[in-house]
Amino acid sequence: QNKSKDGFEGRYSLRVVRADGTDERVLLDFSEADYYGPHAWSPDGKWIAVQERRGGSPQRIVLVSPDNGGVRTLFTHPDGQGRLQRFKFSPDGRWLAFHEQTNLGRNVYTLPVAEAATPTEIATQAEMVGWTPDGNGILLTRGRDTTSELFLQAVSNGKAVSAPSIVQAVPEFQGWPLAV
Repeated sequence: QNKSKDGFEGRYSLRVVRADGTDERVLLDFSEADYYGPHAWSPDGKWIAVQERRGGSPQRIVLVSPDNGGVRTLFTHPDGQGRLQRFKFSPDGRWLAFHEQTNLGRNVYTLPVAEAATPTEIATQAEMVGWTPDGNGILLTRGRDTTSELFLQAVSNGKAVSAPSIVQAVPEFQGWPLAV
């Protein structure tokens, strides 16, 4: 969000800049947004997965081209009640996984990147951590009392292929996993 001397102007922009600080470019300037949040770059560098919330409109997942700022809607939330979080591209770039937080908990979903589609639920009462390097699984967490458990959910073509298996229990874990 751009800031003025007095505080926030209420405008967001999506920018890219080289690692050395040069060649900053504005991809999109969002003047009427409640929230725009970039979550992930696709492995081939062709897309940035962005969460979009505007006024009374449904929440969307959009893909933004870092080359020209072009926007493609991947998913529009049907009722807008939950919060879509932690977008992660599969290593081959074919799938986007995320979790949705609602009053009832969190569930993990996948979406094909090639086309707009309805998300496929792959785990309930879980949070997205990340894809395994081979793309055949998704790590997720589930919490109980003061312990979180790390699970591996095997996936194929964006769908769960078995029940998740526990990897490790982590006492008193609190945090936001950055990557696998």
